[in-house]
Amino acid sequence: MTLGVHDEYEGVRQALEREPWHASAWYRRRYPSPWLEVVCDADENEPAATQADLPMTFSQKDRRYAGRAVHRYRIDNPGIAGGAHGSDMSDGHQRLGTVPPSFDSTGADDPMNFA
Repeated sequence: MTLGVHDEYEGVRQALEREPWHASAWYRRRYPSPWLEVVCDADENEPAATQADLPMTFSQKDRRYAGRAVHRYRIDNPGIAGGAHGSDMSDGHQRLGTVPPSFDSTGADDPMNFA
């Protein structure tokens, strides 16, 4: 499936916030939360955490990763009618401190497994 080229967005974050969710029905049922978490490279002067997922080596025996500054925030789940009401930010973002984190993992080999 191709989603085409969209030049109406100012950047990736705006596209993630405004583009309809293209996930299949079975995948949407897996994530019924009123929010979806966005983890992206942090901009300068933005709250950030360090995530060790930037490969320094690709050695099979001694693979090493450097830290990368990431910013985490939540957006309304477009798969839920009406989205998340009561957002505490005017742009629709949810501060992670206001909602319990949901860093679900699919296993130890999941690159998004933060455990």
